[in-house]
Amino acid sequence: MSGLNLQDVVRLAVESGIGPDLFEGWEGHELALYADFGGGRGTSLEIAERINREKAAARLWVLDLGNRAVSLPDSQGGAFQRKLEQNGIPYSTGPLDDVYFRRIERVTRDHEELLRELANR
Repeated sequence: MSGLNLQDVVRLAVESGIGPDLFEGWEGHELALYADFGGGRGTSLEIAERINREKAAARLWVLDLGNRAVSLPDSQGGAFQRKLEQNGIPYSTGPLDDVYFRRIERVTRDHEELLRELANR
């Protein structure tokens, strides 16, 4: 997913009640929005299950921009999803960590010599 129109995405986010500051530093390469249905982790099964129940009850969404992910309340996440779909803006419906890390690896490979030189300074 590349070449998203940053201004359009931010405008739709603001219309959905999401602050534009969340997009500072975002280059418009990756965009994901998905419901956070759980995935609780804890030191015991009981703690993980409690976290899962709390997350499900909170009905949070995740806005993942590749370089960071933030939680959104249901009202903002749902509104943003509707606006993205109404405007034909593509977005992923799951975490972007793999996409982001592949991009970092590609950039690192492309600039390996420069990075090595900088590391030796």
